[in-house]
Amino acid sequence: MNKPTFTALYEKIHKCRACVSVMHDGVPRKVTCGQSDLLLVMEAPSSTHVWRSGVQCFDVNGKTGSTGKNLETFLNRIGYTIYPALETTLNSGVVIKPKAGFKTAYISDCVMCWPGYKNPKLEKGNRTPTNSECNNCLSQGYLKSEIEIIVPKVAILIGEKAQIIANEMRIKSRILNDLVYFEIPHPSGSNGAKWSPFIKNCTLIAEIKAALFSQQGDAPEPPSAAR
Repeated sequence: MNKPTFTALYEKIHKCRACVSVMHDGVPRKVTCGQSDLLLVMEAPSSTHVWRSGVQCFDVNGKTGSTGKNLETFLNRIGYTIYPALETTLNSGVVIKPKAGFKTAYISDCVMCWPGYKNPKLEKGNRTPTNSECNNCLSQGYLKSEIEIIVPKVAILIGEKAQIIANEMRIKSRILNDLVYFEIPHPSGSNGAKWSPFIKNCTLIAEIKAALFSQQGDAPEPPSAAR
């Protein structure tokens, strides 16, 4: 069986209609990296970033919100970044360039489509995907195909919702069984009570670095600006 490519996979995701209850008006995802030792799995796309820009954590203007900024701070501590490994041009014409000195983490979701607003009338919040939507998406094999392409060593489940979904849908045993995986709080700005103590947890960060670089010698020292 031929190894899937991001171009073919993203086109398949963009055309998917397995769930009638989610939104189907997003832009195709853009190829931002090839292989990555680090896979991040979140709950589902939000309404303003990858769903509209094609790039995880960045909006159509190439800007990141509080979630992206907090995630970047964490990733920099282990030598990684949310910035694409490949120079990426958004549909708006904005160019996102790689971040020198860091490896790119590949970011995915339990559900590939935006579930819609939590409050449709007010157009606020992001709805949590249902078990049926999660099962439908996992059954399509998208996350599994991403893993086949990037060949990660470590997977990090981000946020309680993603972790609950992962447990209920048996993502760990169905898809992540060959990977070392960790669970961390969601880095949203509203989750400061859990995020602030976590980012200071040197023990967990050391464990993640050890898992990532166990077969590569010592981890690279991040640039001084990231410390």
